[in-house]
Amino acid sequence: MLEALIQLQAGDPSLPPRHRSTAVVELYVAIHSIAMREFELLCSMCAKRPQPRAHALPASVALSR
Repeated sequence: MLEALIQLQAGDPSLPPRHRSTAVVELYVAIHSIAMREFELLCSMCAKRPQPRAHALPASVALSR
């Protein structure tokens, strides 16, 4: 997305460099914010997931230790 924005900006000579920089920073902040929310959602889903029960090792594995 950032690359697409930069390429679009490059094709518009009427856009001042200051506005180009601001647009890139705003897009980066928005993408970062969305990524953090998705990461937090994934972490909360894993935290709510039931933990697997501890299982006894099969005899063949236990004997090999």
